[in-house]
Amino acid sequence: MEVFSQKQLGNKTGGPQNMKLLYSLEYLKRDFETLSFLKIEEDAVFLSEGYGHNGRAETIRLVAQKDS
Repeated sequence: MEVFSQKQLGNKTGGPQNMKLLYSLEYLKRDFETLSFLKIEEDAVFLSEGYGHNGRAETIRLVAQKDS
């Protein structure tokens, strides 16, 4: 999954401008603690997805799997 990080607040490159609708690594790790993380990282990406979603954006990318 890819979500906007709390660090995105104030950027005008997409995502909500409400802290309650943004995510942190800690929140995602806690919320998905029953899964095994294959990848979880917070990074800046450059969006080019049309009006309102252009430029540097702070995101978190998470790939996880359920243990068998």
